[in-house]
Amino acid sequence: MLTNRSSGRTGRAVARACYVRGADVTLVHDGDDVPYADVERVESAAEMLAAVLGACGDADALLSVAAISDYTVEPAEEKIRSGGDLTLDLEATPKLLDTVREEHPALPLVGFKAETSGDDGAMVREARRIMERAGLAFVVANDASVMGRDETRALVVRPEAYDEYTGSKGGLGSRVADELVAVLADAS
Repeated sequence: MLTNRSSGRTGRAVARACYVRGADVTLVHDGDDVPYADVERVESAAEMLAAVLGACGDADALLSVAAISDYTVEPAEEKIRSGGDLTLDLEATPKLLDTVREEHPALPLVGFKAETSGDDGAMVREARRIMERAGLAFVVANDASVMGRDETRALVVRPEAYDEYTGSKGGLGSRVADELVAVLADAS
């Protein structure tokens, strides 16, 4: 299995924060049911893309929190025997945000981007590159150096400015939900 390191806690925190603010939430992930969202269970990037596209039909916004693998490999039809060298041919997975943007040009989209550099300037530049490419309302640039910890650090990057957030994942969920409320208010 090829995967990214992610617990899903940030996605659940964002979903819960949106629910608390009155949203009907669909959570697309590989985890357990949660009481505050309709859950679509997926295991692969292709399944996630299909489920997200299905959920976006009547959505007011998409928050793409998941750490979707950038590459995939064809599943083996039978057990791969041990004992020899093996080479895997990786294929790029379609970019979820780009695909959703093509299908839903007016839908407000929010992206999350994990960055390993720890350099705020680099994190902001990468967030703005993705924001421009996919037409995002804002991007949450996660500092990957704190992955797995109880406290998280992220930059909430908008076209004109950015703010640093340090604290719990629940607090980050609330910060993101508040930012989304402002985006949706400006759109109406």
